[in-house]
Amino acid sequence: KKNFEENRKTDLNLVKERDQQTELQLNKFQIQQKTFFEQFEENLFFEFKKKQIELMNSLNSTIIKQLQNYILKLDNFKELIEIQFLKLNDDNNDKIQNRNQNFNEIDDKQFKILFN
Repeated sequence: KKNFEENRKTDLNLVKERDQQTELQLNKFQIQQKTFFEQFEENLFFEFKKKQIELMNSLNSTIIKQLQNYILKLDNFKELIEIQFLKLNDDNNDKIQNRNQNFNEIDDKQFKILFN
């Protein structure tokens, strides 16, 4: 009976020791799992940030290209307006010259009428 008691105590100690080992392994696994997920989360966040920056750069590039196009269009429009303005100015000058010419002709005719 004494032998049985001792064996039982030894068995209980072994079971206790095994439980402790299992607990230790479980803790170790949980720590590994936690660090794995933390690392995974960090990597995921890093990739997200990287993609976000790439997207912003791409978007900025697109916006810059669009702005450059608008600037070109505005320059072209400005040039067209300047050309129209010059044309208008030329037309006005021509009209003024024609009017002066007409006045001169009328003056000449009147002069001739008066002094003939």
